[in-house]
Amino acid sequence: MAHTLKPFRDYSEHDVVNLFAVQGDQDSQGVVATAGTVVKVIGDGFQPVVASTNPPGTGFLGEVPVDMAGLVGAGFANTVSNRYALTSKVAAASSGDAALGITLLSTQELDENGEKLIFNPRKAAEKNVLVSGQAVPVLTRGVIAYSGTQIGSASVGAGVYLSTTAGELSTTNAGAANKVGTLLSVPVNGIALIKLNF
Repeated sequence: MAHTLKPFRDYSEHDVVNLFAVQGDQDSQGVVATAGTVVKVIGDGFQPVVASTNPPGTGFLGEVPVDMAGLVGAGFANTVSNRYALTSKVAAASSGDAALGITLLSTQELDENGEKLIFNPRKAAEKNVLVSGQAVPVLTRGVIAYSGTQIGSASVGAGVYLSTTAGELSTTNAGAANKVGTLLSVPVNGIALIKLNF
């Protein structure tokens, strides 16, 4: 994962979607997705009303908002240690996908010592990361400082596109359907100011 967000961000909270959890495999450091991952909605997306069969035709907002996501830790006989996760998911998007936006926080399973962050929510908050299954804020429009290996050396005003590498932005993958933003600065060492509009 060769991309991330830098601290500068200028956006309205109205342009942030907080309904989805990131789905993906963790790397050797326990990172599922870094901040700055371009994502798309997968599966059935967010189901605001769940059709009920008893009685038929009824249901209400968020009736089944979470899934059982397996055990929190080890499993032992006669014990219950369920882990919950949102049912609505996003995954890394690439060129040609209908991207929702870019993640503002990282999703991570392990800390720097290999310990599960699910057992230490205070440390996760201090690291400014989320644990798998939690809702990740996804920015759909705003100005960010983005660091990525595929930003290149384009000039100010150049288009920013979905990369063929999942989850990344690029300045070289031109295509009207893939354009998601505009460069507001000349990239320096792969870091650029970008105005996004997914």
